[in-house]
Amino acid sequence: MVEMDGGLVSGVTQGSTWAVRPVGAPSKVSDTLIRVKQVLPFVSHAKVAGTRAGDIKAEFGCFEISHVYGDAALSIFLNNKDPRCEGFLSQLRDPNASGALTIVREVSTLDVRLFFLQKRSTVSTWYHS
Repeated sequence: MVEMDGGLVSGVTQGSTWAVRPVGAPSKVSDTLIRVKQVLPFVSHAKVAGTRAGDIKAEFGCFEISHVYGDAALSIFLNNKDPRCEGFLSQLRDPNASGALTIVREVSTLDVRLFFLQKRSTVSTWYHS
């Protein structure tokens, strides 16, 4: 196990994956991967994957490559009958999209319901008295 600076107050989350490498070294070439196992207020403890912890030096930098959101997720219900839905879904399925969004098929489990509206050429106003 290794200890890294950064904890709850820095937004580090349990299960997140970080790349560790000498400062200034090119990414991915010399990365050592660590996975956060314990998060404390100001530091975190992580398990080293594929190498020995002794290969990591105190002056190395840590760069988050995979963030785990845990229970912090927004459940979205989409109307699949609308053809524009598929384009939106393909964007959400992108690996770089937010991990905090979850598509649900049951209306009872939603937090947000999305509607696709048609563009209108005139603006209509409704007044409530």
